[in-house]
Amino acid sequence: MNRGLVFAAGLGVSVLIHAGVLVVLPVWLAPEPIEDQPLPQSELRIETQEVARSESTATAPEGEQTQSESTAGAALDQGVIPQSRATAQTLTTTP
Repeated sequence: MNRGLVFAAGLGVSVLIHAGVLVVLPVWLAPEPIEDQPLPQSELRIETQEVARSESTATAPEGEQTQSESTAGAALDQGVIPQSRATAQTLTTTP
């Protein structure tokens, strides 16, 4: 047989198998329909009650004044910042 004919036949069979899988697979994996479930019986009651209202005058609350303290913090040593400089040392080599 001709190589091209074998290749075309193999390609055709592959396309048919893949098409068959694409048609059968969604039907195979489709979920089953779910039956409607009965709704539960519920009841809601709202009751109101009359409440007597009264009027009052607004008054300012009595507050306590706290003790005030000095806001000055502890004084730090305000001297000059110490500075130092490193000097290079020469290396001596021993033969």
